[in-house]
Amino acid sequence: IVLLTPSYCRRPFTLVELVAALRSGAHIVPVLLLKPSTPSFDFDSTKTALRDGSFASFLDDAGWDVMRERGISRDEVRSAITRVLDV
Repeated sequence: IVLLTPSYCRRPFTLVELVAALRSGAHIVPVLLLKPSTPSFDFDSTKTALRDGSFASFLDDAGWDVMRERGISRDEVRSAITRVLDV
């Protein structure tokens, strides 16, 4: 289960876990987490960023370092998020 919070795509370790799960063949079920008077996951801007390449801004340099240290490329991150959102 992936809990889609507003910060999900901006947290490197959630993305590491997502990529690891997909690499192992796990079935991923996205769940939109809604709380009253709290912003929810922004599907539109996330899908746009995945399509136009600006998704790289989801993580800062330290976040991308975490990905590189674990052998995870930007393309693999983009592909993993895309698969979860069925973009």
